[in-house]
Amino acid sequence: MDACGYTPTPISVFLSNVTTPVDSGHSSAETDRVESGACCRFRHFASAPRESFVDIIVAQIGDHHGFLPTRGTFMLDFVFLAMIAIIPVMVWSIYLVRYQRRYELHKRVQVSLALVLLVAVVLFEVDVRFFTDWETLAVASPYFEPDAWCTVWYALVVHLVFAVPTPFIWAFVITQALRRFPRPAAPSAYSRQHIFRARVAAAGMVMTAVTGWVFYWLAFVA
Repeated sequence: MDACGYTPTPISVFLSNVTTPVDSGHSSAETDRVESGACCRFRHFASAPRESFVDIIVAQIGDHHGFLPTRGTFMLDFVFLAMIAIIPVMVWSIYLVRYQRRYELHKRVQVSLALVLLVAVVLFEVDVRFFTDWETLAVASPYFEPDAWCTVWYALVVHLVFAVPTPFIWAFVITQALRRFPRPAAPSAYSRQHIFRARVAAAGMVMTAVTGWVFYWLAFVA
């Protein structure tokens, strides 16, 4: 055991034997002292516990730091990316049913998207209501003014016009489709009504995503 409290292993002994000292112009005592200090620091680092991915994520959430290079929190970043992911998947789902007649797969994709949307909305609401003061994070934005109507607030109001009713519309469309279409899914007398309602829900989701992206950029990026 050395001065650092470190007990050499057979591998470390082998490595120390094959290591050739390099002449740096310093005295032997000074070199020993520097190498000893560096060795202690390295062994302390090597023996330190490693943080797991979950630990890092939890720490980020607790410190209100997101995983994107913006001022947003973890949940704001998550919802932002979820909105980016939902739109192309929704378009692909519409393509499946309209051009490939894959009705059952279309149904499964839509139900999965609805669940993702539900989780994202619930987590976002919990984060904003109980953990995050988003206005504090937006103070650095040139489009935000505390305690006054500003561009960020206008963008948020426009976003909420679409974001509030859209989940309910989408839930209604999906529940009605599950009730009134046959199993496995196939065209029926309800198809015409479903197409109209689904277009309304899809338009609402697109506008929710676009206005959400605008609000996120104005508040936490600009």
